[in-house]
Amino acid sequence: RIMAVHQKYHEAEMQYVMDNYDWLNNKEYETDVLLTADGQEKMWQVSRQRLFQWPHVHPKHMHSVPLGQSPQRFCGAGSMAPGDPGDNVFIINLPRRPYKLRHALQQLHSARLSATIIDGIDGDVFTCQE
Repeated sequence: RIMAVHQKYHEAEMQYVMDNYDWLNNKEYETDVLLTADGQEKMWQVSRQRLFQWPHVHPKHMHSVPLGQSPQRFCGAGSMAPGDPGDNVFIINLPRRPYKLRHALQQLHSARLSATIIDGIDGDVFTCQE
């Protein structure tokens, strides 16, 4: 069942890329409105450095946000149930999008959930190189 869900998601993602191929290849490298021009340049450099470290995730790219109880349970109290992510809640964040990170942190805080923020690898760095 999990494989079928994964396959369906993968097929939908591939269809999206095919349907939007021109847009994906012609879009500009955009940054968040919260960043200054200097901040945008710094985030672009950070994104490029992170790109060349792929596929490794170093501890410096993982940020713990302990807002909830530990251990976390989503499928009832007690021991871990099948499918319960427990303490394995991850948010992948692009450094150039601090507004989206702020929103995610507000959501976590409201729900009293702990998570690990992972600095994502920015695909736009591939196509928007100097």
